[in-house]
Amino acid sequence: MNKLLVKIVYIFFFLVVIIAVVDFTTGFNPAFNLYHLGDAYDGLSGLTAKLNNDIAKKTEGSVSYYIKNIDDSELQLINYSLNNINGSVKSIKIYPAFLGVRKVDFEIERSDNSYVMDAYLTGAPIPEDRAEAVHLYHKVCVVLDTCIKGKLTEYEKEKRLHDYLIKNCEYSFGSEDNDNEYRAYGALVEGKAVCNGYAEAFSLLLTCAGIENEFVVGTATADGKEENHAWNHVRINGEWYNVDSTWDDPVGENNIIIHVYFNVTDDILWKDHYWDKASYKKCNSTTWNYYNHEGLFFSDPENMIKKATEIATFKGAGLIELGYYGFAFDPEKLQDMYTSERVTSLSYMTLGSDDYNVIVIVVN
Repeated sequence: MNKLLVKIVYIFFFLVVIIAVVDFTTGFNPAFNLYHLGDAYDGLSGLTAKLNNDIAKKTEGSVSYYIKNIDDSELQLINYSLNNINGSVKSIKIYPAFLGVRKVDFEIERSDNSYVMDAYLTGAPIPEDRAEAVHLYHKVCVVLDTCIKGKLTEYEKEKRLHDYLIKNCEYSFGSEDNDNEYRAYGALVEGKAVCNGYAEAFSLLLTCAGIENEFVVGTATADGKEENHAWNHVRINGEWYNVDSTWDDPVGENNIIIHVYFNVTDDILWKDHYWDKASYKKCNSTTWNYYNHEGLFFSDPENMIKKATEIATFKGAGLIELGYYGFAFDPEKLQDMYTSERVTSLSYMTLGSDDYNVIVIVVN
């Protein structure tokens, strides 16, 4: 019996030594995987929530988590699922799985945006080695000094920053040799960005202007193709709204600013945008929707065209946006606008569906 016990002790000791050597040389420890079997982050949403929380706390350097039921492909594209306004994953190391659990090391890098927000809101110095953060800070100061003048409501601040961003940033389809296009730096300093850059820039400006917001990641469908996408939730007078500044900046249309996706509800946005609703604020109010607040939302075509004619008569050539619901628009109704002497020609496009439609009329 004693010999058997000795053998068991030797075997146990041998296993411990082997595990220790493997852990030391590779970082893989099956005993730890077993220990974390019950508390490993299950699925991508739990992991991203933890990462977002750590990044929001300005965590930098290496962090390790135990995970399960997450594919390698999801891990390699983790930044597409994260709120990148404060930071992002710079590198990742995935260890072998044991009992369905595996360890993952993430190298987190704090963003320029985070340094800029601290500098603007608290006066904290930006490290000398973050030259782009310094440039971005100075740009943010110029934008806010330009757009936020006088005593403005939250809605007015939000709209001015939205319009500035669209007017001064050109949509990019992404460049492999320019990561800035995915950042607020690309949108604000270089004037060119993908959706992530638009959303980062808008979030950065809103935060520095004192308006609560959150960065949203999900997907969006355009021309029958679903792609990763980013936009914002913005809190105006205590109510939350969706704002997609990227989709309010028509590709190839210089200096055209529209507000189709400015302060819309979840129900409206869900027509072509998709996200994990449980992870974000609910947006159900229409009070500060652009067309509703500006008195540009109509339930009958006659009043809508009458308003369009009034606007054209007042300002002449330019862009007119109107929202409508409850009827199918008849293009022939636009002929009524020629009663205004200032309308010599016009073109239009319609957007939206069901109970939220928008017509954009360009008057010459």
